Amino acid sequence: MSEIIDYRRGTRMHLGSGYDVLARTVKRSPLKPIQSGKEFYGDTDTDLRLVENASELHEFLQIGVEGVYDALMFKASVKSEFLLETNINSYSLFIVVRSSYVKEVEYADQPELSEEALRLIQRGQFTAFRQAYGDHYVASLTRGGELYGLIRIDTSSESERMELKMALKASGIGWSARTDLQSQLSKKVSTKSIRVRVRANGIANFRQPTTVADLIKLVEDLPQKVQAGGTPVKAELAPLTEFPQYTQAVVTFDSDTRYALFSLSRHYAEYVMLRNDIDFMLSPSATGRFNFDKVSKTTVRQQRTRVEQQLRTIDSLSDQLIHQRIRPNDRRITGFMDAYRFRGTLRLPNPIEEYRLSDVRVFPLRYNTRGDAEMAGHRPKIWITATLSTPANRRVLNLRVHVKMQESKRDWTTFEDSLSTIAVDLRTTGLKIVSFKPTRGSLYAQAGKNDHNWHWYPGRDLIKQAYCRSDTKGKETGRIGAEKIQFNAVRVEVASLAPPKPPKPVTVGAFATRVKKAVQFWAHPPAARLKLPVLRPTTLKKLKDLKTARLTIRSKRTTR
Repeated sequence: MSEIIDYRRGTRMHLGSGYDVLARTVKRSPLKPIQSGKEFYGDTDTDLRLVENASELHEFLQIGVEGVYDALMFKASVKSEFLLETNINSYSLFIVVRSSYVKEVEYADQPELSEEALRLIQRGQFTAFRQAYGDHYVASLTRGGELYGLIRIDTSSESERMELKMALKASGIGWSARTDLQSQLSKKVSTKSIRVRVRANGIANFRQPTTVADLIKLVEDLPQKVQAGGTPVKAELAPLTEFPQYTQAVVTFDSDTRYALFSLSRHYAEYVMLRNDIDFMLSPSATGRFNFDKVSKTTVRQQRTRVEQQLRTIDSLSDQLIHQRIRPNDRRITGFMDAYRFRGTLRLPNPIEEYRLSDVRVFPLRYNTRGDAEMAGHRPKIWITATLSTPANRRVLNLRVHVKMQESKRDWTTFEDSLSTIAVDLRTTGLKIVSFKPTRGSLYAQAGKNDHNWHWYPGRDLIKQAYCRSDTKGKETGRIGAEKIQFNAVRVEVASLAPPKPPKPVTVGAFATRVKKAVQFWAHPPAARLKLPVLRPTTLKKLKDLKTARLTIRSKRTTR
């Protein structure tokens, strides 16, 4: 069965070349001088997408199991170079463009094995054959041009990133909506926050674009910019088992090896993203976005070294696997710790999110708690307090505001009221609150004599300012209070929620009752919800010999 791979730049790959799919290396040709044919196309394929993780990037770039392995381990094509340079992380937005133009396909017409290759087969020297020619040959080469572009958008906070992502998705993300995308970015994002980078192959007079508009123009003009005759961009590999003279020398990927390589390449991609996250934490772009009070940057650099060690281990295991020095079921492969769990062992700073609280209104003050209902122009005093708190689940920040206005002379007429609301809600984000500042704020002011007007009064800490009226002509009931209370931004240290713990195994056993007429089951740890049966044999009067049976199950639900 043939497969399509990216053309291996920097090698002697040509039409008819041999290829070893295990070692992913180009070999000399096992064929006689071949006659080639050509088919002309002129097809263009272009797409654009917002990607959020390595898996989405691989899918968009149309990289399969061996493709991921090729790109990450061998780094021999424009696509693999682009993939390795795309430092996708969890804290920025990434829009990826891919475009290819197929000019022609050159194929081998009626290929035949060479005399030298046939002699090795006839002598049974299959190992020598494989070392010389591999197990596939290049059946066709696709020529044209290809381009991979990246638009990276750095934001100042996670909330800003989420807001921009939702706005882009609402306006439509795709090549057909490129004009709307360009308009959205120009409105919502500073040009200093946008970085554009392109990897291209087969394009004449290529210049690296610096803006989104330049990138879009380059993609639109791709067919006109492809060099005359095009450049090899794809290769079709056909198995040598197509030739009837040869059936035994081919050792292809078995399903277990394919799965093991896929597993390692997936781990590699996830660890690369983890390394990118750490690099972003240490970069100038992340200034103020992480809490380095508890974890120093020196410690973070040490954690990066641990991640690099994991990547080197994956490289080593992959090399041993493709050279058949270890088996696919080796415990070092099957038990390799995934990047998500490994991240939990690292000492990394938590992100800091800045939230701007919505204004609140405490008007009118409903409770006349002292004196009559009239301030009588006696320069009333104003107290406002605001307090933030979080419940045990640490998923929300609750805001409580208390407003009090009091006459400054006897009979100390007092009005007050309170308001409680959710100021920050993280219940849909997968995050929890670790700490926050400021935790409270206050405001104290005193109105002038017979001052019946609205005024802005400055606050402290959490409270920025408040628009209040504390006296009117006549009774104050329903007429005084804080029309608008504004707050300073709250800096919240957040962390990802821990994954749910797997259920503890339950050990179930059985024993015969003293009179030997029933089998009683038990469970440890004790589970009140478990309904364990009692076996009462109908044919036997006694159970003479019963060995206690024990088994470990995955969850309590299994035993119900």
